[in-house]
Amino acid sequence: MIEDKTFPFQEGNYWRIMKHFCWCVNNSGVLSRKDLDYSGALAGITADRITAVILCSHALKPLKFSSESRAILDIFKSNKLVPKFDDEKANSICKKFLGGKIKLSLNVDLSNLNFDFSKYDAAAINQSPIKFYKAVSSAADDALNYLQEYETAAQIPPKISVSYTDSPRLSPEENKLLAERQNFLVKKFDPCTEDTKAQILSFKAQAEELEACIDKINHAKNSLRVLAELEKFPRVSFELFSENLAQIVTFATDKINFFAENKNFVTAMAESFDTWTKDYISFKTNLKAQFENLCIQNSIDAEIYNEWYDDWQKLRFNIEGRVFPLAEFALKENLGEVAISALEKLAQYKGEVDNFYLNDRKSIYQKFAFQAGGDLQEKFEVESSLYKLTEKFQRALQEIIFTCEKTEPRVFLLRWAELLTNIPIDEITAFVADKKLDAISAEVLNQFAELKRQNFTAYLADSQAYGAALQKREQEFNALVFKIRKGLR
Repeated sequence: MIEDKTFPFQEGNYWRIMKHFCWCVNNSGVLSRKDLDYSGALAGITADRITAVILCSHALKPLKFSSESRAILDIFKSNKLVPKFDDEKANSICKKFLGGKIKLSLNVDLSNLNFDFSKYDAAAINQSPIKFYKAVSSAADDALNYLQEYETAAQIPPKISVSYTDSPRLSPEENKLLAERQNFLVKKFDPCTEDTKAQILSFKAQAEELEACIDKINHAKNSLRVLAELEKFPRVSFELFSENLAQIVTFATDKINFFAENKNFVTAMAESFDTWTKDYISFKTNLKAQFENLCIQNSIDAEIYNEWYDDWQKLRFNIEGRVFPLAEFALKENLGEVAISALEKLAQYKGEVDNFYLNDRKSIYQKFAFQAGGDLQEKFEVESSLYKLTEKFQRALQEIIFTCEKTEPRVFLLRWAELLTNIPIDEITAFVADKKLDAISAEVLNQFAELKRQNFTAYLADSQAYGAALQKREQEFNALVFKIRKGLR
């Protein structure tokens, strides 16, 4: 690219690009500094020289790439690079971001949330209905323009303003769960500007009615007398009108400001909520049909595979129920990136649960279908398989937990996941109680209960100790299941 002199940003006869001679390259898998004034690539990026980056470089671009500014800054951050701009304000923002948390704000001056009514002579307006309707109409236009400026700057995603509509495919409980999280976004972040605009337009319409009334009076034979009556007719003072108008608009702009401060988080949550909702409805329709067809092809009775789907649905519903509490906590604690990462891990776990029921569940059934007491062995193998998935999820969450500096979010994430990790234990103890299995000792059941009561918060100061505690619990669970299955033979 450089040697054939066809690169459009190359400077004259020099090898340099835009007057810079040091550029980042991928040197046999190592991020290195390429000095274009000399041949070869120098290992490492040294601190004594500014090293430039071509943003489309495959040396930096991850597999999943977004061209949004935040994503590009993430690439710099992960590679320990600092972008340098001619604009010092941009440098300051990048420095804050690369050094830790930063809230993105609107690209407009939000310091003054009140309208400037100094151009209006309130005393004169109050004395004249003509001046009054003109001033009201003008102020309404100012308010609408002002609000439009905020909306344009904020770029509020349309999904935030859409309330959830119940699906006939879902139960009342399921619809309630999905509505709760969608309406959370609407309640917290939708500025309801359409309602605000309607109020402002109502003021303008009333001013236009007054104008039309005066025009009608002007065509009347007794216009002077009627004008005198109109002049004395009660109307709000312009001071009170303007104060009320400013309050209405300020309420809406405050909501927009709140959105702007949390824009990346809200946008990501809106997209995520929409994806999760569509996926769950698909689970109740398309995925269910696919599951039934697979079972029919394998000669599995409807009574059996319907029972499997019921178990699958209960687990999926519990997974679905973890989405909203995470978003709510993340907003309160300003942990948007943590929430997004945790939701990705939860989605991976959900996908593995789906894969288990679509591909592995029938194999376990067929393995024990013709054995004496095979239904019991089948149940314990199913729960053991699902427990492995929850343990995998908890280990995936471990890295996210220990990126949190404070104890409170670490404890929250731990307890947030516990409901899912305890499900296989609850299923086994409930199954044993329901079947009244005398072969399983009370001691083993007590050990299962103790397994559930284990407190992992004691290990949240040390990632290595936490990982060891998880491994110990997994070993204890497997040992207890082995004891149960051995006792049933």
